[in-house]
Amino acid sequence: MASLAACVLLTLAAGCAGAPPRSFAAPGWFAMAPTREVVRVRGWPSGPMPLSFAIKAGGTVYASGLAGFDMRAKRLVPGGVAAETAQALRNLEEVMTAAGGSLHGVAGCSVLLRNMSRDFQAMNRAYAAFWPEEPPSRVAVQVGALQGEASVEIQCTAAMPGYGRSVVHVPGIPELKGFPLSLGVQADGMVYASGMQGMDIPTKRLVDGGAAAETKKTLENIDAILKAAGSGLDRSVSCEVSLRSMGDFGAMNAAYSAFWQQGGYPSRVAVQVADLAGKAAVEIRCLAAGQGLRREVVSVPGWPGLHGFPLSMGTVAGEVVYASGMQGMDMQAGKLVPGGVAEETRQALENARAVFAAAGARLEDALLCEVSLRDIKDVQAMNEAYARFWPKDPPARFCVQAAGLAGRAAVEVRCLGLRASVSGPGAAAEVLI
Repeated sequence: MASLAACVLLTLAAGCAGAPPRSFAAPGWFAMAPTREVVRVRGWPSGPMPLSFAIKAGGTVYASGLAGFDMRAKRLVPGGVAAETAQALRNLEEVMTAAGGSLHGVAGCSVLLRNMSRDFQAMNRAYAAFWPEEPPSRVAVQVGALQGEASVEIQCTAAMPGYGRSVVHVPGIPELKGFPLSLGVQADGMVYASGMQGMDIPTKRLVDGGAAAETKKTLENIDAILKAAGSGLDRSVSCEVSLRSMGDFGAMNAAYSAFWQQGGYPSRVAVQVADLAGKAAVEIRCLAAGQGLRREVVSVPGWPGLHGFPLSMGTVAGEVVYASGMQGMDMQAGKLVPGGVAEETRQALENARAVFAAAGARLEDALLCEVSLRDIKDVQAMNEAYARFWPKDPPARFCVQAAGLAGRAAVEVRCLGLRASVSGPGAAAEVLI
């Protein structure tokens, strides 16, 4: 008891090795306010992009997308995708060390490739060397374009030491040999499922029937992973849908909607990617609240219902808000705002702000944002509009060109953030005992 009391009396920004996961609660004993802390890496330059290299909140670290740049030499390493993958993960290791953690805590990664058919195997070999055992969950897709000349960008989320990171093993489903990923990982009260396709996993064969049948099988696979961790699709808070063709959007939606009761959908982002592994039409990754963690659905007062779109504007798990992907749409008028990517970015973030506010959060406390552009050439105009929302300590971020977005939008932004926080370096939470 004395050691735990000493731990909670320390500033939460400093962290404690024995700190409980966010799902821990002892009613009537003490309460902990989550903290939002910018992670800074000694010797790394502060770049022109409006992002932080990582944000730490409670027991979780949200890293920005990292490419194979030598951060001190300020150049892309030579040697192609294998060398870039290794450098990107060394960069991640530095971020985790600066946050007080390690690569062992990584729970989920997104690997974004410029060329899937050429680079997937070389990336996999380099990636596998960093997790010889119990790798994180993962999704890997080819995007429309990356910034600069990078062949790969990797974004990861990780648990701090003492926050319960463990691999999920699914009865009846063998591990994916040759793929350096775990089917699922539990960490800090959440369950991270890997990106799944409409595959019969034991035989590694895609189901017949196109996008609708693949979506159904994909979500059945994800549900099995989540249930093995004591959760389930009904407790999912966020899903990412990657489509080979936006022409399959309607068929995917129809199959997808059958897995949740009306009004109970997770938040969601759905984009067209340039390529998926194998011949799949769709790949989906979901994040779910674990046992004992409260899950809520967020609706925004005054906004019309999302008829035909099986998603919630936002969800909450514990004290983290997960907003759906937002476009630059006037939600009352139901149409995109005029003015191009800058105005659409501004409106998309105002929409995200409204979702956060409906959940009792502030956009200033965003932890991680994902920006999908129709054309990577718009990145500067997007950045100028985006930066106005975070003049100081912006969230972690990754930004790519999608192969396609729903409708005619130039940009889509998805953010997650803290509902209640004490922000800033060295911030301390008041602890009541």
